[in-house]
Amino acid sequence: MNRMAIALALGLAALLLGGTLYIFTTERSEDDVSIAHDHSQAHEHSETSGKSAVIPEGTAPPIGPYTPAVKVGNMLFLSGQIGINPATGTMVEGGTVAQARQVFANLRSLLNAAGLTFDDVVRATVYLADLDDYGAVNEEYAKYFSDIPPARVCVEVARIPADALVEISMIAVGGAG
Repeated sequence: MNRMAIALALGLAALLLGGTLYIFTTERSEDDVSIAHDHSQAHEHSETSGKSAVIPEGTAPPIGPYTPAVKVGNMLFLSGQIGINPATGTMVEGGTVAQARQVFANLRSLLNAAGLTFDDVVRATVYLADLDDYGAVNEEYAKYFSDIPPARVCVEVARIPADALVEISMIAVGGAG
């Protein structure tokens, strides 16, 4: 049985069993074209790249050609998240702090789907549309980390996709917390 048939069988089995977590892996075809496979199983890795995409059901779809989170070994690389409510597909209202809360909800969803928590985060990058919001975002940010917060960069940027006021990306390592 070739890899494609195995991937389809695993995907079908997971759907029949009510699987809700979608893990996509990529491999190169004979024509060197990337092919996505829906395995519907956590921690499924590509034989060629060793990486897998973590996309839990109910998350907002990416607004560009990127993966929300990529797992390699025990490391999880989380793309920048903005304050889009996955239920509505729209940016939350209420300003920078409200958007930051939604950003952390989105990040938590990705971390949990990979079996991790905020305690496993070792690096964060915070992008602000206005550095005057630094203090307010710090107050919200501090609520999500315990004794040892991750290393972090915070910068003001000219513009964030979808005209968001805050975007946060992270790197987490399983067992770091």
